[in-house]
Amino acid sequence: MYICDVPQFPKYITFRDYLPTIQVGQLRDQLLDSLKDGDYERNFCESWAVEKIYEHLADKFDLDFEFTDTLPYDNSISYTARQRAVLDFDSWISQQYFQGDLVINQGLAYSCNIDNFDSDFNPDKWMLLGNQYDIFYVPLPYPIFSVNIQKQKGAFTKGFYNVGDIVWWNDHIYSCKEATIVPSDSMRIQSEFVVTGNQNIFPNDVQNGEKYWEDLGFYSLDAGTLPTVSPWCKGDNRNPSFVQCIIDLSIWRLHNRISPNNIPTLRVQNMESQFLWMKKMEDGKLQSRTELNQPTKSNSFRWGSKTKQNNAW
Repeated sequence: MYICDVPQFPKYITFRDYLPTIQVGQLRDQLLDSLKDGDYERNFCESWAVEKIYEHLADKFDLDFEFTDTLPYDNSISYTARQRAVLDFDSWISQQYFQGDLVINQGLAYSCNIDNFDSDFNPDKWMLLGNQYDIFYVPLPYPIFSVNIQKQKGAFTKGFYNVGDIVWWNDHIYSCKEATIVPSDSMRIQSEFVVTGNQNIFPNDVQNGEKYWEDLGFYSLDAGTLPTVSPWCKGDNRNPSFVQCIIDLSIWRLHNRISPNNIPTLRVQNMESQFLWMKKMEDGKLQSRTELNQPTKSNSFRWGSKTKQNNAW
């Protein structure tokens, strides 16, 4: 029995993501053939590229939140928030089709709404979904829970919750039961307790989650909810910087496997620039919209009285 030595990362990248980067250049056709038909070669190179990103940025960013599958839409799946799907199906041929079947015809994606076995494609029996390769994603129903308060220009932007505020966390929706407490400087000095950990309790915290949050249930779309129906959104919710980084590193790696003595200078420069980009991200010299890692521990308290220090002058 053989054990696959390729890390099992989500299929974040699609074949079409490569096309803008390798329209011209040396070994173009060989690269495209390897990417399109050689699943092992492509998966190996993409897995290697993703692993390099994890090595540099996993301590800072929630990469598991970013790196999720980009696969053809499947009407048997109950999609959850942030999941995406591509309109890319088998081409229509003259055969028996049933309601819900998905096909591509002349570059357009369709869903069957009337059972048929036609000799010619009849658009009256099909629902148009969009163009082939269009990407759709399920948006977050509510803001992501933040364990700590974040401010911008003196105003709370994340993490300050009042009773009744609703958040999304780990595919569940929660309603706040106890408001966030923001200790003032005097409170920190004179209070009987001092908050030494995070400013909020994680909604799924085993010990205290139910005290602070009401679980309103698991959030997902009903299986069969077509991408053209709300709340699906048309668009690509992947971070384009990560997409390009994986593309550049994968192409360079693929050149090493195809023709190591004939790697174009451009591919080497692209690879080097991506490692430089990751280093700048790692050092905090660049900012990103990617979710940052959140502390894994909830609030901790140090109990004890302090001498009152209100002074009159």
